[in-house]
Amino acid sequence: MLSKTARETRTFRGCLRALEEATDGVHGVEALAAVSQRLAETYGTRMWFVRILGHRWSYIAGCRPRTPALPPLERIPLAESNVGMVVETWGKLSPDNRRRLMAFLAALATREKLA
Repeated sequence: MLSKTARETRTFRGCLRALEEATDGVHGVEALAAVSQRLAETYGTRMWFVRILGHRWSYIAGCRPRTPALPPLERIPLAESNVGMVVETWGKLSPDNRRRLMAFLAALATREKLA
């Protein structure tokens, strides 16, 4: 019998494979929107991607909230780029899964030359 953490990790790896498939053949902002939609459906975690322009974070793709976002919001820059994400309920993902997701998103941003 797998521990809860092992089950979550296996489930999240499946989610990452689904994200890879969802972004295969989709480029740029559409790829980011696909990631955002899939994570909202799977984990209930709303996220939107932004272009970082100094102190201003401007929306470019994702689950833009229809209602005011619930605190706490996390503002997370993606690697060394001018792209970041704003995430609602980031705590729904375990620290290991957050790290895996960040690696996937950094690779996606590099692949799509969003940096």
